[in-house]
Amino acid sequence: MNELINFNSRTILNLSGHICGKWVKKTLLGEFPSLSLIHGNFADYFHRFQFNTHAELHKIDFDKLDNVLFDLSSDFKSVIFQLDGVNDIMVPCWKRKHRNISGLFDLSHGAGILPSEWPKPIPGMYCGYAGGLSPDNVVEQMEKILIVNGENDMWIDAETQLRSPDDRVFDLDKVVQFLENSKPYVV
Repeated sequence: MNELINFNSRTILNLSGHICGKWVKKTLLGEFPSLSLIHGNFADYFHRFQFNTHAELHKIDFDKLDNVLFDLSSDFKSVIFQLDGVNDIMVPCWKRKHRNISGLFDLSHGAGILPSEWPKPIPGMYCGYAGGLSPDNVVEQMEKILIVNGENDMWIDAETQLRSPDDRVFDLDKVVQFLENSKPYVV
């Protein structure tokens, strides 16, 4: 983490903090994570946060979570909640007027598996789609996503299918091919 922060202080990357495991549990109960190994506020180093629940049912204290979300929005942080069919928790938060919240439909719970069908977006909410998107299928899947998404703004997310076969390396050749194949869908 310290190496990333030092590197970013020189290059100004647009970083997304992916929060998983016990940090998700704590945040949903109103305690945003802090790290003693870094200087300053953990939230200062990221432009957005994605909370990955990975299909594990979580307890939520909506009043305390409201405070965390208001603090992040006051710093213009974007918050993404994974919509996996188990913890579609951000929908009530969004209805509570947290406009910095968006949802990422990932029915594979981060496993990189294509869904049998893509979910319809939540009306009025900025949503994204993930799960099994690859350089080989992104064009076909974008056509399917566009059918259910209609004219709504949205984004796509890919990681698992952009990694090496042993899952140890993010394959930049696959990333370039994915971006080239996705280009016709970018506005």
